Amino acid sequence: MQIMLDGIFVAGNYWGAILFILIPILGFGSLVVTKLPLNDKKNWLSFPLSFPLGTIVLSLLSFTTILLSRVLPITLPIGSWLLFGLGAILFIIHLRRWLDFHLNALYFIVFLIILIIRLAFLKELLTPPYSDPVEHFKIVQDFLTPNSPPESFYSISGHYYHFGFHSLAAWLFTLVNTSSPLILALWGQMLLTFIPFSVLGLVGSITQDKTSAWTAFLLTGFGWEMPAFAANWGKYPMLAGVATFTAPLVALHLSSHKSNKKSLLLGIILVFGVTFLHTRLLISIILVILAYTLSIHFTNSLMVKNKIIKLVLLTGSVFLSLWFHWETFLQTYYNTYFVILLSIILLLPFAFRIFPTLAITALIYLLGVGLVSEIPTPAIFQNYSYSLLDRTYVQISLFLPLSILGGLSVSGLWKALADHNLLRKGIILVISFLLVLNATQLSYDPDPCCKYVRDQDIAAYNWIKLNTPSDAIFFIPGLRVSDRLLGTDAGLWIQPLTGRKTKKRPFDISWLAPDVVADICQFGSVYIYAGGRAFSFDASSYVERNPQYQKVFSQEKVNIYSVTCSMK
Repeated sequence: MQIMLDGIFVAGNYWGAILFILIPILGFGSLVVTKLPLNDKKNWLSFPLSFPLGTIVLSLLSFTTILLSRVLPITLPIGSWLLFGLGAILFIIHLRRWLDFHLNALYFIVFLIILIIRLAFLKELLTPPYSDPVEHFKIVQDFLTPNSPPESFYSISGHYYHFGFHSLAAWLFTLVNTSSPLILALWGQMLLTFIPFSVLGLVGSITQDKTSAWTAFLLTGFGWEMPAFAANWGKYPMLAGVATFTAPLVALHLSSHKSNKKSLLLGIILVFGVTFLHTRLLISIILVILAYTLSIHFTNSLMVKNKIIKLVLLTGSVFLSLWFHWETFLQTYYNTYFVILLSIILLLPFAFRIFPTLAITALIYLLGVGLVSEIPTPAIFQNYSYSLLDRTYVQISLFLPLSILGGLSVSGLWKALADHNLLRKGIILVISFLLVLNATQLSYDPDPCCKYVRDQDIAAYNWIKLNTPSDAIFFIPGLRVSDRLLGTDAGLWIQPLTGRKTKKRPFDISWLAPDVVADICQFGSVYIYAGGRAFSFDASSYVERNPQYQKVFSQEKVNIYSVTCSMK
């Protein structure tokens, strides 16, 4: 109950921004849905498919507005409002397409419940969690102020970095007229709300089966810790990609089954749009196409084999996939919900019996993402990642094949028990109980690991703005990962929120070492930010005894030291 109250409170604070996101996405999405060859029986998919389709369209259009604003700055506010207005008009027009009032009322109710649950995540946040959002915020600020010196390493003219999401964020910042970085976190929770509907649209489009689609929907929303936990890492471009990943797959599937050239062209455009939101999704789409091609071959081959051979092959494939993924990917974020995972494994024969092609596709994809994650990136892209699909990407995205397999398995069992109504009801009760129990085990609050900014950090930022020169340099802690330092406390937000420059140094640095003193003293006005976290600078035990270092701010565990470099 507290989660719902917290979510309602947050919704009250952000209701304007929520409507700014929701209305044009449903408007643009509904327009694109009309271009898909969906028959009347698939009209129930119009609402869920509108989310991924509308998000892609809005990201491409908002980026176009940002490009134009680099030539004519007034284009950004005018273009942003025009996009919202056009999306709102399309939303009103296409409301009439949603003919089934009761079904769409159900969709809205379910959407609001999930949204409120997800919004509770924002209740205690002061800034988006972890280190990634700092870079996202800098990119967005650069988009909003194209004539100012860039703050981010990534830029349109330089280093590319998933600009689809940043275009969406810059568009929303323009409409709500705020500088709060929490708008990024709001986008993250909205995208998490879209994802189950996106999966429902994919499974429903391929199977035309509501049982499998809704089961996959529930598993996506409440079956696993992922993808929701990714919000703790600030992986907003990844969430945007996952929320839209299904859109090109639906278009390509419909074009292949109906020989529809328009759907094929739309599918190619959507592939570009999804790749624009997150580059690695292009690899995932290629994997899906390969998996689907192989599954058709395997399905035809398996049909001529006896049941024992089929069972051995399929069982071996399942355990090979799980064994391959277990230690690296599943153990941390999926094994807590082992009952759900085990239930899916036990019911897989029903999925292979009723939906062989899609089930085998999901299984091959499940194995394929693990194999591809071991392939190194070409040298030209080594600055971005060392492997084609990194560990974090795979951990976040594994929910998709698992949820699809779960949906197919439950639906296959339901159809197998068509003549056993009482047993059917019992199975549904058990599955419902497991899902509800599972949902209660999930965490809907920010994880302590990644909640860097606290009230005392906000007080420190205010002190910095009032008491330090504009050219001051703040040294902040970092943890070395491969060849770079990742920020590890609230010092990360000093530059975007106060305008003071920051430089990272290893969190365990020795501040009294002569080479360290020489390093920091090459700058003018120098300060050290000690945020009081596990990987923050721990300077109090020895620095305070050195007259070169003076504590100038202290609140709870947060300390700021000024450095005097002219001591004699």
